[in-house]
Amino acid sequence: MAHTLSDVQHNPHRKQTLIAGRGSFSPAPLFPLNDLPSELIILVLRCLSSSNLARCATASLGLKRLASTTAQDKLFEHLHQDCREAKRWRYPSLACLRIEETLSGFAWDPHHQDPSDFTLEATSTGTHIKLEGVGPKMLVSTDSTQNGKLLRWRFRLEGNNAVEFGVVPQCLENDPKALHKCCSCKDYPQSISRATGFCSAITTGSNLPVRIPLVKGSDIEILCWPTRVEFIITQPTEGAVEIVWQNDDLTPKPYKGPRQLRFELELTGNEPYKLALTCWAKAHLIAAATKGMTASSSLDPGLGDCGSCKGCDCQQQAMSLSMCDCGSCKHALEVAFYGCFLPF
Repeated sequence: MAHTLSDVQHNPHRKQTLIAGRGSFSPAPLFPLNDLPSELIILVLRCLSSSNLARCATASLGLKRLASTTAQDKLFEHLHQDCREAKRWRYPSLACLRIEETLSGFAWDPHHQDPSDFTLEATSTGTHIKLEGVGPKMLVSTDSTQNGKLLRWRFRLEGNNAVEFGVVPQCLENDPKALHKCCSCKDYPQSISRATGFCSAITTGSNLPVRIPLVKGSDIEILCWPTRVEFIITQPTEGAVEIVWQNDDLTPKPYKGPRQLRFELELTGNEPYKLALTCWAKAHLIAAATKGMTASSSLDPGLGDCGSCKGCDCQQQAMSLSMCDCGSCKHALEVAFYGCFLPF
C-alpha cells in the first residue's frame, strides 16, 4: 500500500457535526479509521473538491496528510505535471487546488446590443473579450467577496495595451471610471471601501497605485480574498515588445524587464468587492474558460449558494464505493463524507 492509516484516530473533541440544511446538530459517532482500507480512503479523497478535502483534513493528522497528498496529485494532474504552474501561488497544496477550482464569470448581458460596449465570445480555448468603442469601459465579475467568497480571473493580453486590472466595491460596479479613478463609495459615508489595482505603463490619467509594463502575450492573474487582492503578471519569454510613450508618441521597444511580477494590495472597508478591468478602444483579452477545475467524479455533490448540499444522497453514494461489505467500513466511509454537508 502506498499509504497507511495506522496513525489515524478520530478526533474525540469533535462532539457534534453540523448538518447544513437539516436545522439541527447530530452527534458524530466514533469509529476506527485505521480499520478502513487505505485504497478506499484514497479513492474517496480523489472524488472530493478542495473544500471537502479541507474538511476531511480536520478530522485527524493521518487524513490531513492524505488530503494534502491527494490535493497535490490532483493539482499536478490538472496542470499536466507543470511544477512551476502548480506552485505559482506559493500556498499549500490544498489552497492551490482551491484556487485552481475557482474561476469567476463576467457580469455581461449577452442580449445587450450596444456596439460600443464589450463583446464576449466563448471558445474552447477561453473567452475572447473585445472592445471596439471608445473607453474607458469597465467589466466586473458576477460574484463578489460577500460571505468570504474567493474570486479569480486570468487573462492573456492580445490587443490594446492600455488596460487596468483590480477590484471595485460592489456599490460602484456600474461606474465605468470606478477603477480608473480609484473611486470610493461616496454614497456610503460610513464606508472606506475604495477601488484599487494596477494599470499598464501606457495608460494615461489613471489614479491606480501601481503601474506595470504590459506587452502582447502578457499573462495576468488576479486573486481576490475578502481582505486583499493578489496579482501575478507573467511576460512572454521571447520577442516581447513593449509600447512606451516617447515625445508624445507611442513607440515600440524590446521588453527588458523581469519575466514575472507579483504583488498584493490590502482592501479597506466592509463593502463586498468585485473583480474589475478597464479597457479602451481595440482592446482584446483572452480569459481562461469561465469554469474552474472540478472534482474528478460526480460523487462530490458540491454546495449550493446557501451552503447546503445540492440534494443528492451523499451517504448512499459513498457506501456504493465500498470495497468491503462489513459494517465497519461502510460506517467509516459514511462519516468520511461528512464534509459534503458542511458549509465551507
